[in-house]
Formats: sequence, structure tokens, C-alpha cells
Amino acid sequence: MTDSMRRRQFVGSSVLAVGTAGCLETVADAGSGEETDDSDGQSRTEPVSVESDTVLLSVERDGEMRDAVTAQQVAEVGTYEYDDRYGTYYVPLLLTEDGTESFVDALEAVDAFDEPTSTEIHTHLEGEPVDSHALGPDLADAMQSGEFDGQFRPMFPDEESAASFHETLADA
Repeated sequence: MTDSMRRRQFVGSSVLAVGTAGCLETVADAGSGEETDDSDGQSRTEPVSVESDTVLLSVERDGEMRDAVTAQQVAEVGTYEYDDRYGTYYVPLLLTEDGTESFVDALEAVDAFDEPTSTEIHTHLEGEPVDSHALGPDLADAMQSGEFDGQFRPMFPDEESAASFHETLADA
């Protein structure tokens, strides 16, 4: 098995949670394919069936931008929430295998793993970037080592953007 194949290998849903200080984060409880109830009784995970090439995430380093993930590369979307630690809203996503590979490939294409914090990951809403954060070293390490399983949380500047992003995917 080549290094590239190992890097893209999925690990089980019990994968090590990866903290990414200000960027996309792994979601510890997504990926089961089942709906789970939050403490308020609302569903946290909804199946996604989107046939769209709308860009959800792009990556940029040294002025070079690449599309990273499209709507059809999302397997599941969770309910948007507020993260007190970072002071932002987020929407938990689980990427398809194709989406996970596409995300890693886009980062490799801009040499993001050489200097992760010099790479910006842009979250898109209706085709336009709405937020941007540096690639966290922990997420970069997980992607390079093959521990990244496609679970992450794109961040949003406000509740309205997070709600709209969630509705776009959940209603598709």
C-alpha cells in the first residue's frame, strides 16, 4: 500500500478526535449513519442526498485556490451549533470517501502540508466564501497519516450563515 493510499484510508468512527485550533474540526459523534437525539430531542445527523457541484470548501495558499469539497461529496450533515471555545457557529459534516479524497488532494495540490498554517480553508455559502480559517496542524497531521475520516466542522461567522448552510444541505 502506498503512502498516498494510506493517507486516504478511512479509519473507523472511533478515530482519534482531532482538534484544529480555529479551523475545520473532526466531529466525534457523526458518521454512524443513524440519527441521534441531542439533549433537546432534536436530530443531530441527517442523511444528505445532494446532486450538486456547488463548492462548499476551497483551499488557498500563496494565491493558488482549489475547490476542495462539493455538496454531492457530503454524506451527512448535522445541526448547526455554537462553539464557545472558538466563538463561531459550525455545521458537522461527514464527507463521502470521494469527498475525503478530494479534500486531501486539494490540500496536496497547493502544498498545504509543507506549512499548514499558511493555508486558508474557505467555507462557501451559495457559491461565495463566507468564512476562512488557517489549516490547523493537527488536522494536517491527521490527513497525512491517514487518520482523517472525513468528519469535520466548517465554521461560520454568524448563526444565519450556519443555519442557511445547514438548510441548503439538509433540504436538498
